[in-house]
Amino acid sequence: MVRPIFVAVGSALLLAGCVERYWEKPGGTPGEWEQVKAACMLEGAGKVPVVPVYVLDPGSSRTSHYCDKSRRNCTTYDTVTPPSYRQEDANADLRDQVVRGCFARHGWIEKMRSVP
Repeated sequence: MVRPIFVAVGSALLLAGCVERYWEKPGGTPGEWEQVKAACMLEGAGKVPVVPVYVLDPGSSRTSHYCDKSRRNCTTYDTVTPPSYRQEDANADLRDQVVRGCFARHGWIEKMRSVP
């Protein structure tokens, strides 16, 4: 029953505001952290290469109305955000899983804390 409680607490933290993820290891030093981080990032990049993909953001259009107090003189404003493309890495989530597994193998535990 630990897992459902963890999921519920994690979900509550995500809904409450920003969540910061960090890694902790009893007796771990900042120097060891940097070494493991470099090794795990290298492992992730080696096993799961970057696959750039372009994603279309369709844009939007919004109409606003403004009237004076008499409601006789009204103006309509159109706000248009044009479509645009952005680049994403299709393998980012998979690479993140590899990196997390690497940290865990080296004894580091992923933690989350709420950030105001």
